[in-house]
Amino acid sequence: MNWTTEIVDSLRNIDDETLDRITAEAGAWLDRRWFRLLDSIELPPLMKGEGTLRYVLVKRDSIPVAVCPFLITRSKSIFFQYSLEKFFFTAWQEELLRLDPKSERWVRPLSVVLNGYRALLRLMKAGLEGWVLAISPLTYRGGIAQAAGLEAESQRIFELVSSSLRQVAEGERLPLCFYGVEAGDTPFRERLTGAGYSELFLYFDSRMDVTFTNLDEYLAQFKSEPRRRFKQEMKQADKMGYRFEVLTNWEHLSNELQRFYESTYGKYGEEHFHHPASFWTQLSQTVAPMMETIVAYRGDEPKGFVNLMRKGDQIWLYRAGRSEEGEKENPIYFNLVFYESLKRALELGVKRVWFSPGGFDAKKRRGARGHAMFCYIWFPKAISRAVLLPYLSYFTQMSYKELGKAVTAEEPQEGQAPAAAPAK
Repeated sequence: MNWTTEIVDSLRNIDDETLDRITAEAGAWLDRRWFRLLDSIELPPLMKGEGTLRYVLVKRDSIPVAVCPFLITRSKSIFFQYSLEKFFFTAWQEELLRLDPKSERWVRPLSVVLNGYRALLRLMKAGLEGWVLAISPLTYRGGIAQAAGLEAESQRIFELVSSSLRQVAEGERLPLCFYGVEAGDTPFRERLTGAGYSELFLYFDSRMDVTFTNLDEYLAQFKSEPRRRFKQEMKQADKMGYRFEVLTNWEHLSNELQRFYESTYGKYGEEHFHHPASFWTQLSQTVAPMMETIVAYRGDEPKGFVNLMRKGDQIWLYRAGRSEEGEKENPIYFNLVFYESLKRALELGVKRVWFSPGGFDAKKRRGARGHAMFCYIWFPKAISRAVLLPYLSYFTQMSYKELGKAVTAEEPQEGQAPAAAPAK
C-alpha cells in the first residue's frame, strides 16, 4: 500500500460520498456537513482576525482516507481562544474572573509579573506571534477524521498527519497545537504525548450522561427541595407566555439570531465570534438537519434560541442568545440552554449532552459534570521549549487546580492535573 499526504486549501474537490466515508465516525465538528460550511464562508471576519484554513489529506493508494483541518494565524485581533498570546497571557484573566470570580486573589497579581515576562519573550523571539492550530474553525475542538475500518492504521495515519503539520510549523516558524482534545479520548492523547507533544489543560466543559428516559426520572435523582425548585423553573417560562419550537430551517430568522447572539455574547466584551445574518443563513442551508435550532417565542415573536448539533448519540450546544428585553428574564435563556436542550436529547434518544463551559455552577447543580479539555503543543524552536513551555505548563496546572476545585468537589472527573510531556 502506498500512503501519501497532501496539504489542500479546501475539500471542494472531494465528493460527498467519499467525504461521508471519511467522516462518518468522526465527531460532529469533523463531519462532512461542517467541512462544507467552512469551505462556503469567509472565515477571517467571523474569527475577528486573519487565519488561513488548510487541511491535511491522507491518501492510501491515491484514495482519501483521513483529513485534519488546521489554521495558520499570526493575528493579534483573532478570537482569544485562537490566539496563543491572548489565551495564555491576556484574555484569560477576564475570562477566568467571569467564570470563577474567586480567582481574583491570584489572577491580578500574576498579570503584573506576566507583562514583563511577555516583553522578554518577544525580545527572544520565543514564538508568541502565532501558531499552527489543528482545530475545526468556529468551534473549540479539533482532531483527525479517518474512514471506518482503518482502526489498525490509526497510528500510521496520526504519524502522517503529525509529520505534515510539523513541516508546516517549521516552515512558518510557529508552534503547532492540537486543540480541544477530550479527557476521555485516551488513545489520541497517548499518541500525542508519545510523539512529544506537551499536554496543556484548557478548560472544563459541562457534560451530562443521559442515563434516564424521561424528565421524571431525571428529577428523581435530586432531593425534594431542589427537585421542587427545578420543576418551578421548567414551568416559569410557560407561565410567562413562552413556547419553544424546534426548527431545521431558520433562514427566515437569520437577522433575529444575529441580534440575539450579539446581545448575549456582547455583554461579556469583544472576545466572541462575529456572526452576521449571512452566517446563520449559510449554517441553516449547509449543516441542517444535523444541527437544529430551538427558538423561544412569545406569541409569534421570537425571543431567544439555542443551536443543537447532533451526531450519533451525542449533542453539542453550539450558540445561544436572547432578545435585549430577555436580559432580565433568566428563565427563557436557561430553559433554552439546559431544560429544552435536555428535553430534546430525550426525544432523540441521545445519551450524552455537552452543555458548554459557561454557567458551570448552575449546570452542575442540575446534574451536569465537568470534563477536562486539553491541547497538545509542539515547538519547532529549542528556545521556545526552553523559555515558553515551562510557563505554559505552570499556567495550565494552576488553571486546572483553581477551576478543578468546583468540578471535583463532589466526585472525581475524567483526566488528571496535566504535566508537560518531554518535547522531542
